[in-house]
Amino acid sequence: MPKLSFRAPAGDSFENVVGEIPAQVRRFLASGLHLLAAVAPEKLGHLFEHAVRTLSDFEPNENAIASDIGLAKESVSPVLSAASMIVGLVSSREETEDEVIKALIAKGMVEEADSARVGQFVTKVRESRSVARAAFDRMELVSEVLPMLESFETAVDIRLSHHGAAPGIAAPVLVVHLDTDAPHQELWFQMSTAQVENLIDKLQRVRDHMNAAEQLALRCVEPKE
Repeated sequence: MPKLSFRAPAGDSFENVVGEIPAQVRRFLASGLHLLAAVAPEKLGHLFEHAVRTLSDFEPNENAIASDIGLAKESVSPVLSAASMIVGLVSSREETEDEVIKALIAKGMVEEADSARVGQFVTKVRESRSVARAAFDRMELVSEVLPMLESFETAVDIRLSHHGAAPGIAAPVLVVHLDTDAPHQELWFQMSTAQVENLIDKLQRVRDHMNAAEQLALRCVEPKE
């Protein structure tokens, strides 16, 4: 699923900011906004939560998102990308719902027939602007210093050996591809079953450490009485 991030300062008009998006990306986002118009009003809050969560979740669970927002799985990628655009731009600017919708219509990204439901989502974002801004600020802090993981792809191979007429051996191998948000910073490698099991054990311990660190981080910014 493509990961798009949008955040723009308030110096230029919303219409000009949207116009700066490359035409091919704009068409993809327009298809997502059209699908967004099919999301039931009571599910727009779920869509907002998932759009915010994509800031830190490098591989969103498309099946779970499809169930939450009431659309088919194949609709999740364009809808979530379009919702993320709205969250990123609206949360960092001051335009009203009408101004946002007029700009999107002017740039051919929203059809008149879809404007009411998209407008409802814009209003939801405006009402929850502080949540979105906090998520953006947190992600900017986390992504400092080093490249951030963007994709983790795996495939299991079975390797066979042959020794003439003698029976060979077979073993599974996990092939892994890691990609980051930095250009040319990606890695391919392979792992044995034992290495995978050892890595799982280590990651489970790391999760416990991260959960403890989350609690400590919260205490660091708690208001002093």
